[in-house]
Amino acid sequence: MENLRRYFELHAKNRYAKFWLGPKPDVRDGQMVSAILSKIGYPTTQYSFDVDLLTKTSWSDAARALGFAATRSLVWDLRLTLADNSIQEALAALKSLDGTAQFFRNGNWGAVGMCWSYPVSSATFDAGLLGYDKQNAFIFWVEEED
Repeated sequence: MENLRRYFELHAKNRYAKFWLGPKPDVRDGQMVSAILSKIGYPTTQYSFDVDLLTKTSWSDAARALGFAATRSLVWDLRLTLADNSIQEALAALKSLDGTAQFFRNGNWGAVGMCWSYPVSSATFDAGLLGYDKQNAFIFWVEEED
């Protein structure tokens, strides 16, 4: 998890980003996403929020979502394509988890075309990724105002 921690620390410096890494919470699978969100105080949105609104995603889409949240402005860069190295760096960091890892995101940030999301915070824009494997869990989330 050290590579993932370094990635988070590097990309959280100049952004309003929150992150947590640690042991996988000792809860049932159906409560895992909520337990991880709560590690950094989410949800705080004024809208109705259900953890089922978060999308379970593949390794490659997880890397795209993390790469976008870590390197792009949610306000100004919505439709810009990510550089391949952003995706590769995020994927390399995510490989700190084992092959059982599951990932969840709140939108299709970084995808070609219109971006959509379900907010977990009270910020105008928020995006991030959470994940867990057999032993470890993490969340990296960015908030921005326009």
